[in-house]
Amino acid sequence: MIIEALVARGGAVWASGKKSPSRKALVLWRSIDDWAALLLRWARSLGHDGSVVTLDEVAEGAGPEGEELRGADAELLTLAARSLQRQGLASVFESGADTGIKFA
Repeated sequence: MIIEALVARGGAVWASGKKSPSRKALVLWRSIDDWAALLLRWARSLGHDGSVVTLDEVAEGAGPEGEELRGADAELLTLAARSLQRQGLASVFESGADTGIKFA
């Protein structure tokens, strides 16, 4: 019930998009759109426009903008990247266990 209340208020998201007994939730202290904006700032600060980077590269947190991304959960980064994709600012590529993000 606590997680459901957090999800209803935007303080958490179901990691796989839907609630179910076996699903996990990500508790957020920033909205997904805020994480997406941070991810885009990071990419632009390192000159990644037009480049593809992996989630692992993002989670390494290179550069001054990357400090807050260092060690970020892959699911969180994927949700942020998909937010950028919906805005036309990135494309998300998934191949097996690897996910890449191409920044526009």
